[in-house]
Amino acid sequence: MAKCKPVVINRALYTMSVNGKAGELTLYGQIVENRPWWAEDDDQFIVLKDFIADLNSLRGLETLNIHLNSVGGDAYSSIAIHNRLRELQNSGVEIICYVDGVAMSGGSLIMCACDTVKVNPSSIVMIHDCWLFLWDQMNSASLRKLADELDVLDNDGRDHLPVRTRGCGPRLRR
Repeated sequence: MAKCKPVVINRALYTMSVNGKAGELTLYGQIVENRPWWAEDDDQFIVLKDFIADLNSLRGLETLNIHLNSVGGDAYSSIAIHNRLRELQNSGVEIICYVDGVAMSGGSLIMCACDTVKVNPSSIVMIHDCWLFLWDQMNSASLRKLADELDVLDNDGRDHLPVRTRGCGPRLRR
């Protein structure tokens, strides 16, 4: 692998840095696909497209240390980050996650992409079934379709758990 040139990226809710073949990622915040219409600026959220663009600059690494403190956010965006981290892992990068505060919801999906997970004694990991905030007019068929989509997300999330939960993932509540 080619040596990575020094990179430092500072955003409001995450930082990335590379020194030689070691990378550091501090990821503190809520994950969204796009900035919500009501938010004044992107400094309140980890915006997927910005994060992925920045992550792409971390090539040539041997190790990536992730310091995580996230309540999660958008499930689809969290899955995309999980998968991009797995791509790095598949290219030979060892990824170590340190749960500094919380790894909740989509944050726990990101945590599950790592080779090694270290949870501090006072940190919290929360895994739950997906839910949504609904502000719409819908009939029963539309609601059933949404419920089916949530079931797909729940089942996909459970597929990643046995690796990180010492095999107890299948026993988690359906």
